[in-house]
Amino acid sequence: MTRRCDLFLYFLLFFVSFEAHSAANKNHSRQDVCQAFRARALKDHAFMRVPVPVDYDKPELGYTWIYTWTNRKFRTDWKTLVFVSGGPGNHDHDSRLNLSNWNLIFFDQRGIACSKLNNEAQNLDKESYSSKHTARDIEEIRKAYGMNKISLYAVSYGTVPATIYASLYADHTRSLVLEGTVAVGGEQLIGPDRRRVLLQNFFEGLPKATQDRILELSSKPDIPRNWFSVVGMLMLYLDNGYEAYQAFLENVLSDDQIAKDLIGTVIYQKSLKDNSDDNGLLVSAMLGCQELGMNLTNVSSYFVFRGRTLVPDTVNHMNSMCVPLGFPLDIKTKLYDSSAYPVRVPVYYIQGAKDGATVIDHAYQHAYQTTQSRAYLLIAEQGGHQPLSGDLVSGYADKAKMSAKQTLLAKILDGLSLQGGDLRSLEKNAPLKWRVVIKE
Repeated sequence: MTRRCDLFLYFLLFFVSFEAHSAANKNHSRQDVCQAFRARALKDHAFMRVPVPVDYDKPELGYTWIYTWTNRKFRTDWKTLVFVSGGPGNHDHDSRLNLSNWNLIFFDQRGIACSKLNNEAQNLDKESYSSKHTARDIEEIRKAYGMNKISLYAVSYGTVPATIYASLYADHTRSLVLEGTVAVGGEQLIGPDRRRVLLQNFFEGLPKATQDRILELSSKPDIPRNWFSVVGMLMLYLDNGYEAYQAFLENVLSDDQIAKDLIGTVIYQKSLKDNSDDNGLLVSAMLGCQELGMNLTNVSSYFVFRGRTLVPDTVNHMNSMCVPLGFPLDIKTKLYDSSAYPVRVPVYYIQGAKDGATVIDHAYQHAYQTTQSRAYLLIAEQGGHQPLSGDLVSGYADKAKMSAKQTLLAKILDGLSLQGGDLRSLEKNAPLKWRVVIKE
């Protein structure tokens, strides 16, 4: 019971800190966001603004700026990693990722936080945003730092521009590390059946009395019918997500009001009016409505119960952000497909088997349809959305666990072959079981 209580508290802290981060940015201008970041940055952080075209296909529109930084003095005799954040719309101002003898370059992707475009017209122009633009921005960053080769470490949505970069600029790419891979946009990303199966399996593993209570809550008019899958998807971001969800249920199912209040807190459908001054939600919509399938009306990320079986919800709540920005619904002409960007450099996939956000099918599809070279799939059996980077970015793990993860990351960033001992060391110091699939 103690472990389950710990998991429940961990989830609450995860959710509350996420919401607090979003709220904290709402009352700050771009200048304030950047000044606040620089004020709390470590003394060894170094910052560089890199000029890039507003639109690479329309040079007459001039340049905007990409805000980059390193967590210590840049050394040209060290190898260099560029970290590509997810979302889309996230930034890494609070990242604690660090590696010995490596330069780590972070950047706010175009439109986000310190990399907002020059004016509101450009900020709201759909043509200012694309994953290919971001990939080409990375190339301008590489040139600005004067490195011949870089390694890319990308998580979640960040795997999209990172894949495009490695395809377009193979000669400058040492290694590509993808965690929580996106292989395609559209139905397979927004509402994959694998997510439904993960949640259905969890539901069927619960005691019948708990199942009945979940179904009872799902039938109440003042609780959203899809609450079980909405909360479940959040839980599947976490490692050992089934345990975390069971702990959550044990704490909320006993009382209708507690359940209603907490579920209502978790289930909040954001809209563009919630866009904070880091601009992340707007950028998320700009990319999601064009390339990822947020504009589709016939697919939903969530599920509802029909009897005791989960079936797809009939409402895609995300497309409500597409129409105000001028995106037509159900147009698929710009949907991302990684197979259009073949990769011929070493690729390493970090994937949670129980990731409900970017399901494991995407990692396999990307490995066998996009990667033209040897690929390693490192699969964490009970892993969630970020089984490797989660601790490295937050800095919360103990020293032994951090060291084991840093050692593995440094090796794959270097494009080296993996041995059995590499994962045994990781398993010894971390609670997850790992396996490796090698695609020749």
